[in-house]
Amino acid sequence: MSRFSLDLDTGDRYYSPSAFKVAGDKKLIQKERPKAPTVYVSIGAKDQAQPGGEVEYILSLRNAEKVLLVELTFEVEDKMLVGKTFSGLNGFALFGDIVWTKKGDMWEGKAMLTFPGGFTSIAKTDIAKLVFTAKDKGAATLTVTDVKVTGVWEQKPAVFTVVIEAGEGTTIVINKYDANKDDKVNNLDLSITLYYFGTRLGDDLWDKVTADTLLDVKGGPIFAKYCDFNGDGIVDMVDCLEVLINYD
Repeated sequence: MSRFSLDLDTGDRYYSPSAFKVAGDKKLIQKERPKAPTVYVSIGAKDQAQPGGEVEYILSLRNAEKVLLVELTFEVEDKMLVGKTFSGLNGFALFGDIVWTKKGDMWEGKAMLTFPGGFTSIAKTDIAKLVFTAKDKGAATLTVTDVKVTGVWEQKPAVFTVVIEAGEGTTIVINKYDANKDDKVNNLDLSITLYYFGTRLGDDLWDKVTADTLLDVKGGPIFAKYCDFNGDGIVDMVDCLEVLINYD
């Protein structure tokens, strides 16, 4: 018997080339429908903040294709943070208000972000900024507990698989003049500032661990940028004077 191959696309079902006998047992081999892409989500945070200051978290996603709606559920500790603003980035917009629920020592927040027309980007893209006010010193952590992403795939509404790559963002809330994190502002902190005197943005000591990087009381690195108290990109006499006038 002669044999031939045939490709059939019937919409919902997909068939791969398969051998048929002209007479007898005709055989169709169905192939798996292409899977919708997995969307990867992460949350990021700045290193440090001070009591009463702003603590900012950035929600990002990657490998997105025609994403229309992102539903985010997250938690923050009541004693550390109080909500301030939530805004969409890069074309995403907050849909409605954040719904807050008190759960013991934690606050749970639920928010929806929309992108009319569908968002597509393989690259990691920031889609939302969450800003809180720091209430106390310590580790201020935002934990992403659930993310649901919906959009369009193969011309049909779809719920995408989501992987939370980085589900926690933590900012250490301290007095910014307490460079060594011993809960006091004194000669030690002034000495640290003098150690980094003249260091500029772009220098290795600014934000990289080197053999000359000082350590705080917990063994963590003290970068020169932590001593740039006025944010002008250099550690100088102005920063030393700021430490001095903020002694405990």
